[in-house]
Amino acid sequence: MMKKINYLMLIALVFLLYSCRSEILENNEQQTSYSHTTQKTTATVKDFPEFKQFIIENQGKLHLPQSVASKNGSENNDNAKVLQIKTLKRTSYNMLYDVEESGFSILVHAIDQQQNESSFIAKYVSTFTDKNLRVEDFTGTIYYEDINGKSLGSIEMNNGSPVQTYSPPPGTTSKVDCSYVPIVIAVRCNLAEHHLPGEAGCLATGDDMPYYTIDFQLKCTQGQGGASGLAGGEIAGGGGGPGLLLGSARIEFFLLNIPDAPYLTDEQRNFLDANTTMIPISNRLGMYLKNNPNVQAANFVLWAVDFFKGNPNASWVQFEDLFLKNTPDGFLQQIILENPATILNYETLSSPNFKMRRLDQIKYPKFTQMVKGLKSYVQSNPLLLNKLTEISGMSQNQVLDKLTFGQGPQIELIPGLKDKGVPLFGLFNSATPETLYVKEDLALGLQQATLQSTIEATNFLLAVTVLHEFVHYGNYLTGFNPDGDESGELFENSVYQMLINRRTAGQYILQFKNK
Repeated sequence: MMKKINYLMLIALVFLLYSCRSEILENNEQQTSYSHTTQKTTATVKDFPEFKQFIIENQGKLHLPQSVASKNGSENNDNAKVLQIKTLKRTSYNMLYDVEESGFSILVHAIDQQQNESSFIAKYVSTFTDKNLRVEDFTGTIYYEDINGKSLGSIEMNNGSPVQTYSPPPGTTSKVDCSYVPIVIAVRCNLAEHHLPGEAGCLATGDDMPYYTIDFQLKCTQGQGGASGLAGGEIAGGGGGPGLLLGSARIEFFLLNIPDAPYLTDEQRNFLDANTTMIPISNRLGMYLKNNPNVQAANFVLWAVDFFKGNPNASWVQFEDLFLKNTPDGFLQQIILENPATILNYETLSSPNFKMRRLDQIKYPKFTQMVKGLKSYVQSNPLLLNKLTEISGMSQNQVLDKLTFGQGPQIELIPGLKDKGVPLFGLFNSATPETLYVKEDLALGLQQATLQSTIEATNFLLAVTVLHEFVHYGNYLTGFNPDGDESGELFENSVYQMLINRRTAGQYILQFKNK
């Protein structure tokens, strides 16, 4: 008998839930019961010599992570995660082969008791891009091929159950064409009423639970069929066993492709693997590494894992808006030096004592510098200081104290700031009196501006906006309100003889320069 079956005669693929009674779904033909003892071990390529040898011998055919395939599998390149599954029939090895936003591929290599070897690749293409992509509740299409790239057909799955049990490879047109195709087999629950996979009522756990297998059988257009059971392999997903597709594996898959990239720590790995809600986020971080295969990106991804650990309610959309959009040059180098657990905390600026998030200080350094210079701006302008005092109700000492020391207020940048649907530059809300809200778009515009006139006008507009809201803050503290809800506008007209907006900010700067 041939010791290797590179062209698949028959391969069984198991979706991790186990038992001992099987049945072909195509014709309900009952199969012989068997004792299904399964042992699963998760380790790395270097821990499984048989699988490592298979990788070395087939490097030319397999498109594996660099660290797995290069240098003939040397000791520096053996850290890819592998799941070994032992049954009475064979030993199978699973390795994550590829990761995409909408799915993943698993490489399976199996060796039976007669030392026959068989290999295939299962490519899972999900119907949903943002779902937790797992084998046991997968919805989409699974495409099978041998390691030479020859198609072995496909099956459709809905929530972990097959909805199509026979789909031949493309190109099978001749009346005598024969090809291997996937046939779905259900293995029933080993207890109680022997429920099928997906049926309620099975009281079994672990190896006695029901599952689906996939046999590859020879099919011909004239009706000839091939025997089954000569060779095979198992795939395992979730269900409480060692997970090949957990969050850490999806990130480490890409880290292995980056020379000199750091690895996840045990603490990070445990966090990712213990929280299934992190799987879609891990997918996104993996895609980020795929598009940015460098050490800096790798360090940022590890920092991001710690960020989600310290901010468990954060979503990917929030993370993307905060750290991946509209960031200045050098942002990533700075951000990875910060504490991810406190990056969203507000901290006091040295002068004045407005509080800003550390993230905003790094992301918008020009705006931060403007805020830090407000005290000097006010002190050097007697009219400005007098009007702040007069309209806010605070004394000059109080105004300067609040600008310098104090305990607030904090400045919060809000994208597209509005109040009751009306766009605003700034906002004070008595329901949150310790916070001044400023339109984030202005801070971004200042940071990205290159023309000196634009920089000056935007900087001025932001300074007036903060002081406008600071007047409302003072009114709240003192209870003094000389012009109803619009004492801020009274302040602007009193100091600048106009309301400052995008147009008038530039006009005022030009007018001031021409004096």
